[in-house]
Amino acid sequence: MKQDDASLFIEAIKEETKANKSRGQWEAIERSSLLSGTKSIQSIWSFKRKYFPDETLNNYKAQLCVHNGMQQ
Repeated sequence: MKQDDASLFIEAIKEETKANKSRGQWEAIERSSLLSGTKSIQSIWSFKRKYFPDETLNNYKAQLCVHNGMQQ
């Protein structure tokens, strides 16, 4: 997130979050609202620049990836 196009990746994060919520895939909640003894799922954001075959920039993609072994 230190590159010049970081703001475009932030927009991609917003789009991905909105799409996941609209599909009902997950719901974001405050960590403080979790029940005692409940663990949250670790995740990271994966960022990619998508290109056309002629190597011109197509769009920016952000994907939330769940830590391997934590999802059921």
